[in-house]
Amino acid sequence: MAAITPCPMILPEELDLICNIFNSFGKCEVVPENLMDVVTGVSGSSPAFIFMIIEAMADGAVLDRTAKR
Repeated sequence: MAAITPCPMILPEELDLICNIFNSFGKCEVVPENLMDVVTGVSGSSPAFIFMIIEAMADGAVLDRTAKR
């Protein structure tokens, strides 16, 4: 998945071509530049935080189980 922000000077045909190129090996979404920070947070940081939560829960379950033995 890719998020792209076109330059204001780009023509609609050029944007279509760029989107077609990106969509040939994945998916792309045209995003306003002011939302690029949101895209970074959702696509990059959020999965890492969810993984850390899952890992902490698994570690807690193992620790709790070994403490009862």
